[in-house]
Amino acid sequence: DELVAVDYDFFEADLTVLGDPTGELAAASDRIDRYNADECGIPFDEEDDDDLGFDPSAGSLRDQIVAQFVEIGLTLEQGECLFDRIDFSDPAEANDDDLIEAALVACGVDPNAPLGSG
Repeated sequence: DELVAVDYDFFEADLTVLGDPTGELAAASDRIDRYNADECGIPFDEEDDDDLGFDPSAGSLRDQIVAQFVEIGLTLEQGECLFDRIDFSDPAEANDDDLIEAALVACGVDPNAPLGSG
């Protein structure tokens, strides 16, 4: 229902509906992780599984990414602007230094200024 409400935009979906995966959901997640490791070469370490930086109980991925921008010293407006200018679902775009620099400038962030942690 949540995905339908946001037109299947996973970044906008409220992840709190997932809760803490247990039972069948946790088992399915483990199977997907193992498949990704075995068939796709995507490394998986069960000890690092909880250290992905995103918490389903903290709302949407968009809100969490914007919050991470704020934590490193950007304003909320700058963080929202960056999120809106960079397609985080496209790894090539999310790692394109030229695109990121252009987004920083467009959002009023000096790409050469050091960022703090809060």
